[in-house]
Amino acid sequence: MQKSAQKLSSSKPLIIDPQVLEPLREMVFTLDRRGNVELANQAAFKIFGYIKRDLDKGINILDLITPKEKNKAKNHFNKIIKGKKVKFSPYTALKKDGSTFPILVNGKLICDSRGKPQNIIGVAIDITDYKNLEEKLKEVEKEYKTVFDTNGSAIAIINKEDTISMINPEFEKLSGYSKR
Repeated sequence: MQKSAQKLSSSKPLIIDPQVLEPLREMVFTLDRRGNVELANQAAFKIFGYIKRDLDKGINILDLITPKEKNKAKNHFNKIIKGKKVKFSPYTALKKDGSTFPILVNGKLICDSRGKPQNIIGVAIDITDYKNLEEKLKEVEKEYKTVFDTNGSAIAIINKEDTISMINPEFEKLSGYSKR
């Protein structure tokens, strides 16, 4: 691999020095107007499990998204191709080995000096750790709620505006207040 970031199409000028991409932990890539990957940094190779030879054969960005989300990804890609500004979108990505992981993806159309569309530069962020933390938080919230609701003591939570924001069933019984 040529310093890991690979230019895969010599018919188009490289818009970025590949070495600029290497220190980035995020996956950075360029696509042609059909969605074929032209360049990717080491993070993209490592996370997706591909090597340069795989990309030399041709990889379309839509092949890296689960079938369930391909239409959403096509719509996102088409907006970018039309030069529209898009926000980061969540997807479930497919690794070479078939395993999946959650990502956020965004891209921008790059035009030449005459305004003619050339390619797309994109970034993808692996949000696996974030999703795992989100799941752990849901579990902790569920455990907290169970303890709160089944505790034998009357409990009321008062927020910073001095308003009761939460009460448990025991507090309802003793005080006559209702959760509603």
